[in-house]
Amino acid sequence: MRDLTEETSVFVETIIGIPGLKRELKLLHVTDSHFAEADNRDEERIVADAERFRQVYGGRAMEYFQQAIRHSNEWKADCTIFTGDIVQFPSFRNMELMEEQFGQLTSPYLYTLGNHDWLFTHHHPNDELRSSFYPLFNCVTGGNPSYGMIELEGVKLIILDDSNYQVNDAQLQFVRDQLAEGIPTLLFFHIPLYVPTLADKTLEVWRDPIMVNAPGWDPAARDRWGLREADASTQQFHQMLTEGEYPNAAAIFCGHLHFPHRDAFAEGRYQYVTKAGFEGGFRKITLKPL
Repeated sequence: MRDLTEETSVFVETIIGIPGLKRELKLLHVTDSHFAEADNRDEERIVADAERFRQVYGGRAMEYFQQAIRHSNEWKADCTIFTGDIVQFPSFRNMELMEEQFGQLTSPYLYTLGNHDWLFTHHHPNDELRSSFYPLFNCVTGGNPSYGMIELEGVKLIILDDSNYQVNDAQLQFVRDQLAEGIPTLLFFHIPLYVPTLADKTLEVWRDPIMVNAPGWDPAARDRWGLREADASTQQFHQMLTEGEYPNAAAIFCGHLHFPHRDAFAEGRYQYVTKAGFEGGFRKITLKPL
């Protein structure tokens, strides 16, 4: 694999060489737009939260999201991938806007959830709550918000919902089955895997190790985030990727942390955290034949 990542003030460009690729592929990665809209169909407290979060995220989240959609079309991306927290919460208007904007894409797209997509401010996160909101996202996930895959020109793009900081048995088996075929594969999910080189920056910005299978959690902080310790399947998923069990797992793309970063998750292969959409960030990914 060959990697060349160039950071600019707005977005990040990444070039990855893929052995046996039939032609150059262009992918656009968008994450953490956090747009917050609501109307009279929602409870008053949700409408009030929408106004507050528009200010928290700088007031331009929807503008930047629309800009990313236009850039995908103008760049003629082969696929656009959204890795969660596109909406701040699943209000009626947020869900409508997301579906409307996705409908303007000229490329196929993939979408997986972040921890905010299914969570209102007055809720405490848990797996049952997430499952109860899953049906809202069937229209943008092909009917399966938990995981999915498309293949383009001999490269697999896998999406996985790790928005509860866990990977369950079914998700783990799905990824194993796909990787076992030996086809070059890119993985997309919201919350990054813990790698030691990402931990310092994460703690500097967030104070807590908000990564999948991260050590060092304070029990009170873990409870505040609504998390439990990593399930066995989550640990196995982390181990499978970081120990290089499948060399065809070419790269990982995620968000959640709101800052851009690149770290090796296995020898010669990188996990890329993309800049938050509410700040105008997105990532242009070019896959080149190698």
